Amino acid sequence: MRLRTNPVLARELTERMRRRATPVQISLFLLAVIGIFASLFQVFMAMSRTVRCIEGNCFEEAGVLGFAGAGRQLFQTLLFFVVGLACMIIPALTAGAIAGERERQTLVPLQLTLLSPLQIVLGKLSASLAFMLFLLFATLPVLGVTFLIGGVSVPEVLKAALMIVLVCLMIGAVSIMCSALLRRSQGATVAAYGLVFVLSVGTFVPMAILPIVQRFESPIRPATTIFLAPNPFAATASIVSGPVDSPLVGFRSEVLEHARNRPGLTPPERALARVPFWLFSVIALASVSAGALLIAAWALRTPREEP
Repeated sequence: MRLRTNPVLARELTERMRRRATPVQISLFLLAVIGIFASLFQVFMAMSRTVRCIEGNCFEEAGVLGFAGAGRQLFQTLLFFVVGLACMIIPALTAGAIAGERERQTLVPLQLTLLSPLQIVLGKLSASLAFMLFLLFATLPVLGVTFLIGGVSVPEVLKAALMIVLVCLMIGAVSIMCSALLRRSQGATVAAYGLVFVLSVGTFVPMAILPIVQRFESPIRPATTIFLAPNPFAATASIVSGPVDSPLVGFRSEVLEHARNRPGLTPPERALARVPFWLFSVIALASVSAGALLIAAWALRTPREEP
């Protein structure tokens, strides 16, 4: 039985991989990741070294625990950079997918084919995300060096990879929604970056407003952290572990865990605190992605007359 491939996905991937700039983009991305990895490795290994003196002779060493801590810290810091790169690159790759077809006046013929609006949207989204995920998976050998250093387990890497895929899917779905709703690529790109900014930074605003309305003494409570569920960085921070000094662990311990372990919680808040935060993030990321895709498909349900 032959599997059917989305024609839009097949065409987009063929065109993208045949471009002369594609190998250059992949090479530059990997060189940047390797450069960041090498710099962070030097910094974290220097921080993990201790001075030991034996019979008056002092020297620096990094024990097994020091190597493990450096490996975990390196992995989680790279994970933070990967989320940031996803927020910066995916809107640029996806926001012009449908708006660009409209500008080239090729969208109406595409809508008149046997493809449904949802198939067109999924094909465009899959093509854009496939290239981004290809770049991310190309960095796996670099991340695999952390296994040689120690401090990172296979389940942690799998959980991080699945969360990164969900984050990329949400950012891509939001960007494709802007591309379907707006007529120009420039406007769709600006709107996509604006929505990503709201999801990454603007989700902290309700945390500051709700305590004023409810007269809470602190904005960091289980009820307020729910607003951070679709936040890409909060979602990634919820699946990391270990007492290391990294941005994701700092966010997890200072915000997520602090909100759940603070005294004076009400019974509903205590029940809410017993639910893992990553579960809220998975539900929020999937819901935002599904809603954005449905809105994009609704915007393409019938061919529109071009101005």
